Amino acid sequence: MPKTNLMLLLEQLENAVETRPRIPIIDRVLVDCEEILDLIDKVRSSLPEEIHRAEWLVNERERMLKESQEESARMIKQAEEYAIKLVDEHELTNKAHSEAVRIIDEATATGADIVEEAKAKANAIVDEATVTAERIRGGAFSYSQNVFNSMMEDMARVQKTVERGRQNLQKYREGGQIKEVLDNGELNAS
Repeated sequence: MPKTNLMLLLEQLENAVETRPRIPIIDRVLVDCEEILDLIDKVRSSLPEEIHRAEWLVNERERMLKESQEESARMIKQAEEYAIKLVDEHELTNKAHSEAVRIIDEATATGADIVEEAKAKANAIVDEATVTAERIRGGAFSYSQNVFNSMMEDMARVQKTVERGRQNLQKYREGGQIKEVLDNGELNAS
């Protein structure tokens, strides 16, 4: 199966974070929140495609069951017509009766087997589609949560750095010492 629209959107989201410029002092990435939120909205809107696929599989299962039942009914009708034809022949009346019963029983058993096999296959397809849709939905949600958590941590670190810079400027203005921000985020008095 080719890459789904959902997977492409997740790759774009990842790319939006990986390709952005880094802030050297705090080794963090600046991202365009609007772009990230737009990609997350697109991920959400692509989820129903998976749901539609599961619905299609359910409809396909019902179609297969209906076809199996129609085939079974057709076989039974043919068996009954064959039995009537045999009964009409005078010298084969006894043989025709037992042959008709055998054919009807065989057709009924075969039809039931076909219906059961179709049900089993359709249920397996629906189960697989449901598991796949849930896995994709869970992965997308988890990935989005991780991205948001990472962004929130980055924004908190940037806010702390900016606040320290503002405080240093205020101290300098008041005649205090200027502190420089080290690579690890520590302040060093000059």
